[in-house]
Amino acid sequence: MWQNLSTVVNKFAALGQKLIPLLAVIAFLLFIWGTARFIRASANDKDFDEKKKFLVWSVVGMFVLVTIWGIISFISGEFEFGEIKIPQLFETPRTGR
Repeated sequence: MWQNLSTVVNKFAALGQKLIPLLAVIAFLLFIWGTARFIRASANDKDFDEKKKFLVWSVVGMFVLVTIWGIISFISGEFEFGEIKIPQLFETPRTGR
């Protein structure tokens, strides 16, 4: 039973390692785009509120992505399903200390 569950969790983790960084980049770009639209709409009250909502939801989306990744990492570590690394865009060199 645990072997099968471990396999399922590892497959979801592998999918997450590929999907979550892509979604994070998209969410960040949407946040930057929303910020630019928010600044441009500062003169118009109706557009201002609409852009403000977009900006808030983009922050919520980034928070949800980070939270989901944290939960997956916690569950994997707690139940010893294997090591799940936090996705990174660039590998940092190790100093050997």
